[in-house]
Amino acid sequence: MLFHSLRARIALVFVVLMLVAQAAAFLVINSVILKNAHRNAEEQLSVAERVFAQILRGNSEQLTQAASVVALDFGFREAVATHDSKTVASALRNHGDRVHADVVMLVDLDGKLIADSGGVGREGMAFPFPKLIRTVATKGDASSFGMIGPRAYQLVAVPVKAPIAIAWVVMGFAVDDALARDLSSLTSLDVSFLTVGDDGKWGVLASSLPHDARDALTDQAQLAANGYATRVMRLHSEGRTVAVLLERSLNEALAPFKRLQTTLLLITLLGVLVSSVGSVLMARSVTRPIAALTQFSKRI
Repeated sequence: MLFHSLRARIALVFVVLMLVAQAAAFLVINSVILKNAHRNAEEQLSVAERVFAQILRGNSEQLTQAASVVALDFGFREAVATHDSKTVASALRNHGDRVHADVVMLVDLDGKLIADSGGVGREGMAFPFPKLIRTVATKGDASSFGMIGPRAYQLVAVPVKAPIAIAWVVMGFAVDDALARDLSSLTSLDVSFLTVGDDGKWGVLASSLPHDARDALTDQAQLAANGYATRVMRLHSEGRTVAVLLERSLNEALAPFKRLQTTLLLITLLGVLVSSVGSVLMARSVTRPIAALTQFSKRI
């Protein structure tokens, strides 16, 4: 009975030691896997941030080309030079519809609105983005994000020359859910546009996410708790701040690693089982000579 107890103790010691060693190895390797998954998500966000910036620059160039078509139209330039308001308004609407612009404006050299497709009765009012006009006056074209009412727009401006600059054409393209979804499909990330309200708090302008998933977008702590890696990009904007929030679900990032975790766990459990069987056999081989010696002493 003594040897059975000794054998059990020896086996138990070996099993516990092997279990501790296997568990430690599992925890260390699992920690490395998780760190690599988080690092991978952050690297994807960094790459996506650069891609996103390139996409916005590409969009700006395309929008500038579209605005240039209007500014270079001979009939339009003649209407601007002769102050033919009806022809100017009609040309702005037609060209705006052709390139799917949401807002088209004509600004005079004093920074006052000559025409505005966004509303009647704004003629003569100050253009709300003077910095955009100053930039286009010095560089030949300019782009920026800006808020018009409750909506954000990507704005581009080009000069109307006859042959010197006599006005500025400004086109605005709405920042909406459709744009966010398009950018999301290109970057493989969730994309949301944010702005700072009058109360100093962030608000959601547009997002690729469904409406019921937007409540936590302005709280990065809540996003982190919900398993998201995030990156905020402040966009070049005039007036109220406009930013874009890029999100990467850590659950999706971890998906390839979870299979590795499962395999590692199975290997660990198998190792513990094999070690347990080996410990029992080793304990038996260790106690067998002692048992034989005891039996021999009893016979003496």
